Amino acid sequence: MFLGHFGLAFAAKRVAPRTSLGALTFAVQSPRLYMRFRLCVVFAFVAAATAKAQTLAGRVRVAETHVPLNGALLVLVADSSNTIADSTRVDSAGVFYLNALVPGRYRVEIHSPAVLKIAVFNTPSVLLSSDSTVQREYLIPVASLIPNEIEEPVTTKGITIRPKYPPELQKQGIEGEVLARFVVDTKGHVATSSIKIVRATRPEFADAVRDAIQRTRFNPAQVGSHAAAQLVQQVFEFHIPSH
Repeated sequence: MFLGHFGLAFAAKRVAPRTSLGALTFAVQSPRLYMRFRLCVVFAFVAAATAKAQTLAGRVRVAETHVPLNGALLVLVADSSNTIADSTRVDSAGVFYLNALVPGRYRVEIHSPAVLKIAVFNTPSVLLSSDSTVQREYLIPVASLIPNEIEEPVTTKGITIRPKYPPELQKQGIEGEVLARFVVDTKGHVATSSIKIVRATRPEFADAVRDAIQRTRFNPAQVGSHAAAQLVQQVFEFHIPSH
């Protein structure tokens, strides 16, 4: 009897050399056929092991904060054919590896960790030469990570922490206001480096607002069923209570 198209006869009652390939184990009737088969298997594995690959490796971070863009989806696209060559997720350190089977020019589509269907950033194309590794670091602006259509905006979690009135300014009866801008990420956290004071009537008011924002806990914005980062702009006013 025969095994498919291999054309190798089984010896039902005699001991013959045995070989394995994956889950298949069978006895080869002829030692010469056995050796030829073994050589073919070895050559196949050597060819696979020595196949050349072109690798794009690096890191992806948020431009303003330099925080790793953990969980972002990266898609390697060939410029010539506009076809996908590889894809991967960024790890917690922001590191990624993408492989192309053939040399050529490729670009990377970076998809937001919050809403993976949205390609938030397309990198410039890079040339991957034969059997080479190219390293790149991509810094993604915060504004690119924020979906245009927020269905449920950011809300405060628990008690809203109000900025503390600077004692000296309060004593002198000085009032003022601060316009602040900051990013609430998908976990409801505010990165300190994302806090920007757009304007403030006094630096003491700005310091009080910055401290209050850092101590406030938020519920992240929502796009569909996904949490999303949101850029928040808020005015904080300081008024002396009238008697």
